[in-house]
Amino acid sequence: MNAFQLTNIAVASCAGAIGIPGNICIVFVFSRRQNKNPTDVAVIALAILDLFLCLLLIEGSASPKTIRWMCVVETILKKGIFTAGLFITLFIAVCRYFAVCRPFSSRFSSPLAWTVSAASLVLSILIHLPIAFHTKPAQRQGIAACDPFGDDPLLRKIYVALPSVLAGASLSVIILLYVKIYRVIRHHQALRERMTNSLGASNAEGCISSISAAVSNTKSTSNISTPTDRQPSVQLSSAPTPGDDVSGNADTKANDASGLGDVHVSIDLKKPPCSGSEEPYKKRTTRKKQQADHKTTRMLVIMTVIFFILWFPALAIQLMTTDQKFRLSQTIPKGVAILTVLNNVRFINQFINVFIYLIANNKFRGECVQLFKP
Repeated sequence: MNAFQLTNIAVASCAGAIGIPGNICIVFVFSRRQNKNPTDVAVIALAILDLFLCLLLIEGSASPKTIRWMCVVETILKKGIFTAGLFITLFIAVCRYFAVCRPFSSRFSSPLAWTVSAASLVLSILIHLPIAFHTKPAQRQGIAACDPFGDDPLLRKIYVALPSVLAGASLSVIILLYVKIYRVIRHHQALRERMTNSLGASNAEGCISSISAAVSNTKSTSNISTPTDRQPSVQLSSAPTPGDDVSGNADTKANDASGLGDVHVSIDLKKPPCSGSEEPYKKRTTRKKQQADHKTTRMLVIMTVIFFILWFPALAIQLMTTDQKFRLSQTIPKGVAILTVLNNVRFINQFINVFIYLIANNKFRGECVQLFKP
């Protein structure tokens, strides 16, 4: 059994033991979420593509390719799924850019994310459709395999360079988007630190900001009337105390003198809205949402970096000529085995994402634990 066969068996074993259950878990966990955002939909679509590719890897290692139509189907689907995964990874970066950098602008919707994912697969298959007319069975190291380019040298040059061009262009755009996202995240962190330090140093400023937020939140429940024929007055409804009576009379006189008559503002002061370092609820909610977005972005950055790292050896080997590959295989000890392994490292992408999500995403880890609880 040579290196080519051993590598195929190892890849197929990992796909069956890790890739299929891992991607099914990703699809099931993200599908159970009530309010799925476009990033969740893109992750589900990416896991579905990885699941189908794992099935193709198992089928490819189990049966030698001696029939032309089997070679055509396998080649088109494999190359199409790889390219579609690249497009969806780019779409995820775009979604994160709008979620972090432009949270108040019109975001992508979940139906649009499904449409983009499906269009990515269809476009990828159409891009590789010309290969179908030249693919044929061939012998590779004594094993029946598929030759996707046949005897057409021009087609071989085009489709050897195409994955590198698409990967390079996508990687450039993704790096640009994530650099902008990183700058916004750093700005949010610096702003939050300044606000925290300011609130901790000045108790009065925290009280003023909390009271202002409480007053603004009572606009919908305030009863304000301003008759034109008499002077307005301000009444503050709260539990009266002896001190409040004196200050209330003084405030009423001052308001009568200033021309604020029948403006009745009702504010519930039973629970003090301010206690030194307490922040308004809306600010705390916004901060938690920002932190969740930042953690999700970090997880997706890790996934994207690993995706391109695992893809790079295969792209480099594909750009080599046949003579260069032959010289390397003869010069390096066990060169054929090394080149075969490096060319198949890309398949790790199909079953590594579940580990990235488990390590970098607390929410996903908790949802997985809930699945297996009795």
